Amino acid sequence: MQPDTPCAEVNFEDMNTLNNWEYVMLDTMDFANFALEGVDEDPEMQPHEKQEDSDPDKDLKDAAQILDMPPPWPPKIILDYEAYQQGTPLGEGCIFYSKCTVENFAEYSQVDGLVKRITIYEDYRRLKVKEIRCLFKHRVDKLRVRRRFPFEFKTVEYYDPNIPHNWKKVTEIDRRRREIIFYPNRNVDGLIRRVEIIGEKTMEYYQGRDDRVIYRSIRFEPRENPNTRDYSYVDNHVGTVVITKLTQKFERNPHYPANEQIAKMVVNIPKMVRIIYHLEEGQIYPLIKEIPREAIQGQAKLSDGDKKMQDSQEQREHKKVHDLEKECYTQMKNQEHVAKGEIDDKRKREDKINEYRQTNAIEEANRDVLEKTLHDKAKERYKYANKKKDDEESQDKHEGDYLYPILARKGLLKKEHNLDYKEALEVRNECLSKLKERILARAEIIQKRLEEEKENLMREEAKAKKGQMKPEEEKEFDDKISRLQFRIEILDQRASRFEVQALKRYEDLDNWLNNDPRLAILHTQKKTLDH
Repeated sequence: MQPDTPCAEVNFEDMNTLNNWEYVMLDTMDFANFALEGVDEDPEMQPHEKQEDSDPDKDLKDAAQILDMPPPWPPKIILDYEAYQQGTPLGEGCIFYSKCTVENFAEYSQVDGLVKRITIYEDYRRLKVKEIRCLFKHRVDKLRVRRRFPFEFKTVEYYDPNIPHNWKKVTEIDRRRREIIFYPNRNVDGLIRRVEIIGEKTMEYYQGRDDRVIYRSIRFEPRENPNTRDYSYVDNHVGTVVITKLTQKFERNPHYPANEQIAKMVVNIPKMVRIIYHLEEGQIYPLIKEIPREAIQGQAKLSDGDKKMQDSQEQREHKKVHDLEKECYTQMKNQEHVAKGEIDDKRKREDKINEYRQTNAIEEANRDVLEKTLHDKAKERYKYANKKKDDEESQDKHEGDYLYPILARKGLLKKEHNLDYKEALEVRNECLSKLKERILARAEIIQKRLEEEKENLMREEAKAKKGQMKPEEEKEFDDKISRLQFRIEILDQRASRFEVQALKRYEDLDNWLNNDPRLAILHTQKKTLDH
């Protein structure tokens, strides 16, 4: 407001004066005070009436009320939701640190559900890898984190609660050891931990079982041709093995005497069975019994009658030990079969992921390997509905356009008015060939029906020549022959009419294509070649 005033003479004191300074923001307090002036003098007079009577600068103040901040100079920022979800143009990002590399991936962009990969190194040059940590999302098997230690040949996987495996943590050292920790809601068998020392021993830990078993283990050795008397089964890693030792542990039942409850039973297959009982309160050394294996095997060979005759305390104890030994062997064998099924499922899933990774089949992986949230499913349904609606509108808009389906299939809609000679020729030939195929298919149907009716007529005439017919049969025969001849005549007329119409349709389509401006380059190129 003071363009001609030198800087030294500019008045900075009275900045509220409109003659000296131009305001940018409205002073709402001044206008509010102005609107309330004189209201108390006459209660019956409305504020706006008092303002109209006493304000000489009303027009100026009303004009000032419409003053607004000037619009921003940059255009409005619009971000596509799908692009925003990707995070980066390619859906990937990498950050380098002193001894670490962090790679981020957009959700559903990797076939295995990978969203972040952290590589930890032992040196500053990032040459020796110490650990590779992968974070996953939306996996069907609920895999959450996978940690790999390359120089230790070790892999550790963490899972969210999943059904039916209920894996929580899986630790595997290549060809040496595998340990699986389960969630405690595995109510089928109460298994909470399984440890496999490959080629030597298998251990299982339980909780919440009715038989109060808390631990089972077997020690075995590979043997190709085991004896019939040996405990043998097929191990998941080394094949057929022979069990040399069985171990079971039980938790104490507080409602029964401790000295009568077995705490631990060790079955040394070639030698003896060692039984350790629970301790009573104040007892420092447990009761231990050792039973030769021959006595246990002899008890197993006795018939029911012999067992009744020798039903002593010792025989009952041997029978109990034999039943526990047999149950331990059976349960461990069944658990091995269950573990094999779980590991096979995991292996098949990893093979499928590798196959999808090689072919970069993201959509197939999103259906088989990954599961989408309710929000993502709703978003997909919304996109599908919009796409279907757009396609229907586009089809309605281009109804009667013979070139539109061909251009859409070939991806030439964006350049439909700028086709080169080769593309235009391919589109024209395909359009004519499609019409020709439909005409030939329709003609074949008519001809087939005509031949069928002629065959029926010949068949009926051949039947009539074979023998004499009664008057009623002759009348029925004449009616049937008349109907067949009428059908044949109609089909002949239809075939003739269709032939004429087909030629006309082909000629009309050819003329329509010749006049289509999108294929004008064909005529231009032809004239150029003629000259």
